[in-house]
Amino acid sequence: LNGVQLPSTESDRKAFTLDIIPSFVVDKMVIAKTASPDKPGDFAGGLIDITTRDIPFENSAFITIGGGTHSLTTNKNFTAQYTTGSDVFGLATDRILPTNIISTAENKPLQAGNALLTAEGQKFNHDFSRRSFNANPNLTFQAGINGRTKIFGNDFGYLGAATFSNSYRNINSFQTIPLLGNETALKNPVNGDTINQNISRYNTTSALMGNFSYKIGDFTKISFKNLYTVISENSYGERFLGRLPADEAENQKQRSYIYFFSSNQMVSNQLNVDHYFNKAKLRVNATGGFFYADRQVPDYRRLNYQSLFDTETRTYGRYQLFSVPDVRDFNPDLPQRYYSNLYENAKNANLDITKSVNFLESTDIKAGFAYMERERTFRVRNFLYGYNKNSLSQAPTFFGPDTIFNNRINTVSYTHLT
Repeated sequence: LNGVQLPSTESDRKAFTLDIIPSFVVDKMVIAKTASPDKPGDFAGGLIDITTRDIPFENSAFITIGGGTHSLTTNKNFTAQYTTGSDVFGLATDRILPTNIISTAENKPLQAGNALLTAEGQKFNHDFSRRSFNANPNLTFQAGINGRTKIFGNDFGYLGAATFSNSYRNINSFQTIPLLGNETALKNPVNGDTINQNISRYNTTSALMGNFSYKIGDFTKISFKNLYTVISENSYGERFLGRLPADEAENQKQRSYIYFFSSNQMVSNQLNVDHYFNKAKLRVNATGGFFYADRQVPDYRRLNYQSLFDTETRTYGRYQLFSVPDVRDFNPDLPQRYYSNLYENAKNANLDITKSVNFLESTDIKAGFAYMERERTFRVRNFLYGYNKNSLSQAPTFFGPDTIFNNRINTVSYTHLT
């Protein structure tokens, strides 16, 4: 952006959401397919260089509102997890890890199930409720203003823009997997796993942009350009598995529930000075920038239930939470809560010098320098639910779906995290 490399809008992979930059603010866009000395060298398919406007020719403003529908989602049933006030704009403010939670170092010497871990478990938000509604059409909103004026007799230009979009999406899949290696299963397609998965996904994209440029005389221009973006995903998923092996004693049903929320924030600030030495026919362009990216996955939750087949009554039992007493080791099937932050800070500086010479015909000789320093920090905490075997003889029934989804878990004193 304006000659300075930006971080990915998804910090865990190389990608950029171009629709956060309204077309209104774009002056030009150049796509480089081959490497050159004045471009960063860490791209493979291509490099997109977007230049935003500096000093506009005239004052103007715009507002754009758009919408869209999806045949499998719009006005169809949509199931969402619990929401907070900050979810609307994709922020994770109300979902962060509780303050003063026990540290990893403090937890290591402790025995799971003791009073301290039980007390720590009560600090968390235990709202597992869901709500269903008909999905609205997707929305896109953009607004912007730009203008120019005189300050001390010199041109001053400004540009401001905001964009917001959201989208609803239902993703449904059904799959039957025969039990490989089992002759009976291969002969009878009924034997195997039947998987039905439903995911309701809500995405938002928000961006604010502010550019300011000041021209001193005819040969000097100073620009200060800023961009702030927030991209979020709020998903709720249900997965139902029916397992029918050749031995009916091993028949079982499984139900898994996933609560996922991610928030990607990015801030970019750039200061550019461009000066042309008329007599020497020499142009010097210097840019300094700073950007910060933060990808948060706050309070990712996963619950797994199983119902076993009773060969005597020929019926399935009640769905029971997959849990064990006195949790000590990590097991991905256990009910869990996961918090992570991936931070990226970067500083960069560019210096480009262009000299025009007359050699047979007008020729430009370019030289430059680029510097970038990046620092990434990844922090993660993973918590598992267990139960106190001194108080309960089996996995707690209060973790049943009817209790979880009606938000009645807050009164439970046996839950603890490790």
